[in-house]
Amino acid sequence: MKTEEINELMLKEYPDLLVPADVSKILGTTIKTVYKMIDYGYFYSIKVGRTYRIPKIRFIEYLVGIKTS
Repeated sequence: MKTEEINELMLKEYPDLLVPADVSKILGTTIKTVYKMIDYGYFYSIKVGRTYRIPKIRFIEYLVGIKTS
């Protein structure tokens, strides 16, 4: 199954760019843990101003274990 197909099936209620609070809710963890995950490079993120944005498709790749370059 391709990443685009998985994107159509998972997390449809979330926007294409997630904020740490979204990721925290999805994973059932604290926002502090999400920031640690960002710092450790678990998934790709972009810093916009004072907050991070995580492309949903890249987060889904992390969840299902797809390696990206």
